[in-house]
Amino acid sequence: MDAQAINNLGGICQILGVLLVVWDLLNIHEYLGDLGRLMVRMQAWRARVEAAVRRLLRRPGRSVVVHAGTASAIGIAGSVTARVTPGPFLPQPDRPPAEQLTAQAEYLNRLRDWIMREVEQRDRAIEEARAQVRSELQAEAGGWTG
Repeated sequence: MDAQAINNLGGICQILGVLLVVWDLLNIHEYLGDLGRLMVRMQAWRARVEAAVRRLLRRPGRSVVVHAGTASAIGIAGSVTARVTPGPFLPQPDRPPAEQLTAQAEYLNRLRDWIMREVEQRDRAIEEARAQVRSELQAEAGGWTG
């Protein structure tokens, strides 16, 4: 091997070492949740820039899509209950702070109502299961004549 080949091999090894370190750092920050927070910040920054450019160019604002949560049916004691989870809150930096605060308050109220409904449904299901078990135990105890 000549000196140039050794230099090329050393350069390739250095590049691979840097790539390995960057790969590991990305995995660590993904595990810590930093990448998710960075993506949210970048999306919010992009929305602010788009809104500013739209205002400068006097273009209408983009339409807002509201995502509905998914519904899943669960059979409990012969009945079917549907559960609809609220979707994630998506900040919209192009809106005034008062509207953003109102939207956050509405989202929190919807989330609280959903949690309260879930707790009530769970308690109701537990009570129904207890009543069913009690009636089965009483039926079995009535069948035993000792």
